[in-house]
Amino acid sequence: MSPTQIDGPLIVAADLHRACDQLHNLLDLLTAYGLHDGRHLIFLGDFCDGPDTASTIELLLRWQATHPATSFLCGNHDLNLSKALGLVDSPHQAYYAARIPTRNTQTLKSYGAKDAPDLLAKMPQNHKDFLANLLWVVEHSDYVFVHAGLKPDEPYEEQIAKLRAKDTRQFKPPWLYDTALAWTIPPDTDKVIVSGHTILRQPLVTDRRILLDTGCGYGGSLTACLLPERLLIQVPPSLAKTKSYQGDRRPILENKNGC
Repeated sequence: MSPTQIDGPLIVAADLHRACDQLHNLLDLLTAYGLHDGRHLIFLGDFCDGPDTASTIELLLRWQATHPATSFLCGNHDLNLSKALGLVDSPHQAYYAARIPTRNTQTLKSYGAKDAPDLLAKMPQNHKDFLANLLWVVEHSDYVFVHAGLKPDEPYEEQIAKLRAKDTRQFKPPWLYDTALAWTIPPDTDKVIVSGHTILRQPLVTDRRILLDTGCGYGGSLTACLLPERLLIQVPPSLAKTKSYQGDRRPILENKNGC
């Protein structure tokens, strides 16, 4: 089970959207420079929906097996797929299952499946467990990590309690789906809110809000951030795929605008 409450220095990585090549290179970088030593690594969600979905999840599971200080957040794409396959309790399973042939064709391809029942049969059990057990929130003494963001008009602790409860019967939980939450902050917390979900040309790093999704899987870079240093790491999609975490192609670390 991924840790839900953490402390100390961190690395947080934005939405992957099944971009296994960029994930390989990020993990190569962390290992080559020892950047993950003594740090908790958090992934902000959206691991699936693409031709590399299966290999992306497998790589993440292999990483966590040797680096247990790793947490995985649930993104809206992940929750949709979990509902479609009946991996979580939801009254909307039929709705999402019916969309799989048109909305999840690349995910089907990655597992060699033709439809939702075939995908459920062919997906390894540890991949099902991974999707079913994704966290909706990770808390830190200075930060809170959530896929889309927090609402501005609801007390912070009430929202955190709902996120911990993971009510998968909701149709579209706003904390995982609502792009408007990229720009909102509850007034009753001084924690920095860190999210992905909303795709930006460049990451946004302010005193109270950090947004890291720069379109990985859609032709953009995979962005990660070292905290508390606010040092950005960007892995462009043009890098060649490496064979292990020990690859010799290393992305460039950037430190822009005080980040």
